[in-house]
Amino acid sequence: MSAFRCSPVHIGEIAKAYFDPALTLNRYNLITHKELGETPREIARELARANIVSLKARYPENYNDFFFEDYDPFTYMLKCEQKTNGKRNVSLKDLYGMISCYTYQSCESSHWIEQDAYWIANHLQKSIAQKLIDPQMWEYTNETY
Repeated sequence: MSAFRCSPVHIGEIAKAYFDPALTLNRYNLITHKELGETPREIARELARANIVSLKARYPENYNDFFFEDYDPFTYMLKCEQKTNGKRNVSLKDLYGMISCYTYQSCESSHWIEQDAYWIANHLQKSIAQKLIDPQMWEYTNETY
């Protein structure tokens, strides 16, 4: 697999969506039973941290030179936090795709499923899917196949 640094605006949009009142979310890490972040900035910080952990896991020898030549990881996390102001600017469909991209870029750690970022993305995608999928299509009943 591969990994890249998601942009601060990418992380910020996911963090903002996590607090969208139109989306019903479980707000717990189901492995640690810990409550997840209370603000968009905390969510953005956690998402950015997990992305950095993934980069370190995938490219242990040169992740810093390759992905942080413009600014250091701490500045990256701050930039992600700064992109959480206001309401989300993307559709639910686009947001679902952005989360899919984020999880692909951030899953390189051997402890990915234990990280809060995994559960933030997981809960958010499930909530978005419930909004996008017609509830009457949950069961296929056509017997003439």
